Amino acid sequence: MKKLILLAFIGMLGVALMSNSGGRASVQNAGSTNAPGEGYCQNCHSAGAFNPAIGLEVFEENTSTPVTDYVGGTTYDVKVTITAGNGSPGGFGFQMVALQPGNTSVDSWASPSANAQVASSSATGRQYIEHNGMSSTNEFTGKWTAPIAGTGDITFYFAGIAANGSGSNGGDGTAGGTLVFPESSTSTRLARQLPVQLSIFPNPVQDELTISTIGETSGTHTLNIVDVNGKIVATQQVEWQVGMNYERINVNSLATGTYFLHIQQDDKMVSTTFLKR
Repeated sequence: MKKLILLAFIGMLGVALMSNSGGRASVQNAGSTNAPGEGYCQNCHSAGAFNPAIGLEVFEENTSTPVTDYVGGTTYDVKVTITAGNGSPGGFGFQMVALQPGNTSVDSWASPSANAQVASSSATGRQYIEHNGMSSTNEFTGKWTAPIAGTGDITFYFAGIAANGSGSNGGDGTAGGTLVFPESSTSTRLARQLPVQLSIFPNPVQDELTISTIGETSGTHTLNIVDVNGKIVATQQVEWQVGMNYERINVNSLATGTYFLHIQQDDKMVSTTFLKR
């Protein structure tokens, strides 16, 4: 009996230690970015080891051009870097969330790097991008699509860990930060946005998504539905006129989760997100 109890304890301990490296939202249904209403990874990991620093950079999609503000509906490349001030960490981890005014999350993370994942927490009601296991590299990347124009400033909350690789949370170093990402008012960048007022309903949707637009463009428009990994899961072309247009898309076959709707004509695009039940 004592051996069985000991084996059970060892098994539970192993699960607990493994869960520490699997990403807080995906494994523990929690957020630890120090965003409003959340904890902070420093509460579980010691703060001083390795003296790490964490940085966040946002770039125009598929370029190395940094940006300091966003255009509604535009997709950006985001990179988090964790740098050890001293010592040699055994690995790295992170978690990040994007919050709009009112502290609700912008659920538009996609295309995470191989050492990252997109995960949601029912406890916080937020979507995160985070590590998917202890990473040997200190950089994590993903794509993020800005909300519709008029949303206001977005705040990124992020936290990182430089781990010693022991499997426990002792001897790890933590760092965190925030980045306010304001909405752009620059007309030259707004020119890349398709001049369409876009609304969708119902949202969340179960069977059929209705798209309503009021626009200044006519001709062929491409509608793409994209999953959180950046894969196009549905596409169709429509002929729209200047003014009001309606289109219905059957989404019954889509798996439950968050999706992006991109409407594109030539090199201009407008986007929004929806939740499939």
